[in-house]
Amino acid sequence: MSYEDPVNQRSMVLDDWRNSFYERALASVITPESVVLDAGSGLGVLGFIAASLGAKKVYMVEPETNLEAVKLIARANGLDDRVELIKGTIERAAIPEKADIITSVFTGNFLLEEDLLPVLFRARDSFLKPGGVLLPGKGQMKLVPVSLQDYYDVQISCWKNSQGRVDHSPMHRFAVNQVYYDSFNKKPFRKLAQASTVCEIDFYTANEAGCDTDVSITVTESGYLHGFLGWFDMSFEGQWLSTSPEEKATHWSQAFLPIDPVIEVTEGDLLQLRLRRPQNGEWSWTLETGGSRSQHSTFLSRPFTPADLERKSASFRPDLNNEGQAVRFLLGRFDGQLGVSELALLIRENFPDLFVDGNAALKFVTRHVERFGE
Repeated sequence: MSYEDPVNQRSMVLDDWRNSFYERALASVITPESVVLDAGSGLGVLGFIAASLGAKKVYMVEPETNLEAVKLIARANGLDDRVELIKGTIERAAIPEKADIITSVFTGNFLLEEDLLPVLFRARDSFLKPGGVLLPGKGQMKLVPVSLQDYYDVQISCWKNSQGRVDHSPMHRFAVNQVYYDSFNKKPFRKLAQASTVCEIDFYTANEAGCDTDVSITVTESGYLHGFLGWFDMSFEGQWLSTSPEEKATHWSQAFLPIDPVIEVTEGDLLQLRLRRPQNGEWSWTLETGGSRSQHSTFLSRPFTPADLERKSASFRPDLNNEGQAVRFLLGRFDGQLGVSELALLIRENFPDLFVDGNAALKFVTRHVERFGE
């Protein structure tokens, strides 16, 4: 969430369809004695729902939210006495008691994107009472082979088919290794098989959030296979919210994993797909069918120089660049002695190559004050 502009979260906060699942599930478990933790609360929509349903106490933990925005919402809804906002990360939050219920929105697009689920697991281990409730409690990743000609042409084939003076075809190999996060609820696609569950994560017991699966898919409709469309479903005390493109749209996007080359498949063909995504890692997908094999990885979705690869090595010994030195210099002077304007003058004086004018230096200082100052 943007600290400067909480209104930017409107698509998530005002996702009434999603919120209705959370509300029904919260209503089924909350009692007048319930203590609720809204982990990664943002503007606190889930915490406020819990408080309005009668929870005794709701703790909202969020590292970046605008405190005043949350206070305004609490006041407008008469919930000041029930909610307590704790600004910080789950790892460092000083929550005075354990929770009967933990609710969160730590599911990213296609479940694993953004790597937020490990934060939920840490919250569960640190703050959930024995026998407590997680909302949501489980997630399933779904995948289906699709014919998606128009979208494929716009995103991928265009690099080979450009008609201008400049040849952009070298970009094609990067385009076919990207995962495309988009809403396909209103985009034309044709399923070539039944959707498969490729991964399931039980939030009550899991300690890692990754995917490494092999799945066999039988083609049920002939056509051109352009790739695989993925989404996730999640469970709320027995009711399932699906982010499928065939269900009501939510703020989450689906994921399109393309293949290259496009192949023609026939009803009855067997597709062998391996999907892999370690926690905090890259997506990779390998398709084998009819003697052909195609491999893709998001690691290959961008060009790297040898120096880039060296910096990604665990043995690399980094040093600070000029901007890093400026950040270190600035933070070392956050001691309550100098004002923001004085810091801007000082940083520009010591790092003249970084700032074109005083306004640029002031923005640099202000950005770091908002994040690290107190």
